[in-house]
Amino acid sequence: MSDPLPDRDLFRAAVSAETVDELDAEDLADRAGVDEETVGAVLSAVVEVDRELYPWHDPDRLHTLYYERGHTQPEIAGMLGCSSHVVSEWMEKLDMSPGKGHRSALVDSSTSSPNSRGVSGP
Repeated sequence: MSDPLPDRDLFRAAVSAETVDELDAEDLADRAGVDEETVGAVLSAVVEVDRELYPWHDPDRLHTLYYERGHTQPEIAGMLGCSSHVVSEWMEKLDMSPGKGHRSALVDSSTSSPNSRGVSGP
């Protein structure tokens, strides 16, 4: 099987020259001497490895655990092997609002009656 990135050192040098945020696939390909498809494949592989090593970076995983399954940030942290502070930071970076839309909050507010919240009835 041929190496999809013929000159890894050149690619590393090109990527480290500027942040990936400042470059698009065409720029990266030009700097590394490869085609854009190769850049896309390499970047996809980097994201996949990153999400395996740091599962709290995965927006789909966080969304599922928090919004769909109703886990708290400390529970998610325990499942993913990090602190709840890290989960909170990444949810903020990924523009996920803690509490808003969380399944347990929706269940609590929809099932509680005025009397169960300490409010006397009419």
